Amino acid sequence: MVVEVADARLPFTSRHARLPDLVKEKPRVLVLSRRDLADPALTGDWEAYYRSQGERVFATSLRRRGEARRILTAIESWWSHSPSSPLLFVVVAGLPNVGKSFLINQWIGQARLPVGNRPGVTRAPRWVRVGQHLAVLDTPGVFEPRPRRSEERLALACTGILPEGKYDPEEAATWLVGRLAAHPAGRRALAERWHQQESSPSSRTPCTSEVLGELARARGFWRPGGVADLRRTAEVLLAEFRRGELGRITLELPPSMSSPVVRNSVE
Repeated sequence: MVVEVADARLPFTSRHARLPDLVKEKPRVLVLSRRDLADPALTGDWEAYYRSQGERVFATSLRRRGEARRILTAIESWWSHSPSSPLLFVVVAGLPNVGKSFLINQWIGQARLPVGNRPGVTRAPRWVRVGQHLAVLDTPGVFEPRPRRSEERLALACTGILPEGKYDPEEAATWLVGRLAAHPAGRRALAERWHQQESSPSSRTPCTSEVLGELARARGFWRPGGVADLRRTAEVLLAEFRRGELGRITLELPPSMSSPVVRNSVE
């Protein structure tokens, strides 16, 4: 069995596009992690969409062990109805930093596998036993060998899936502000935490220096000589989003919804 882990804030873009071809006919479960950071209504919509496509899907916050155990119970129940061997082998796969090792630790009930809120913590595959009947393989996060669209890369950067050094923080933060401005919770967060006037989304796309310069002035982030510190502003904004301090925000909608918060990545 394969358990694919994706980020609930990017339920499509944070999936490995080639995984279905790689696992072929093996049973597969999709876990949308970080449910506590995503829009709850949209998470439900994504679950409904994937179920309509015939997928087994669970959304979980991972930090609540009971939710992670619910996934484990479902896997064990499925296996108990058709056991082909005394041991079920489960591979946990997905992009970097989506919560694969954290999920397994929750199943085990202890922090046996190293975890961190950054890509690349898991360096090599590792088997662990979970209970009497499961052998679980934790795998390093990998990207499929295909070019990603610019918007996809920026979304992956904002959620902490794309490694540092693979994106420009100022570009990613500017893109994120545009997405936040299109979301009611995001507009409130910008107004409350960054002292931005809450307004309706604009069709005009301001440049990076305009967007981050205004935020830097609001927080008092200055470099010597009275120059706005755009880099620090970008890094702080991205960190606040990743921690959920800007609200529960999902960055894409399922194709069944006609007015996406951002451009829909499902094509």
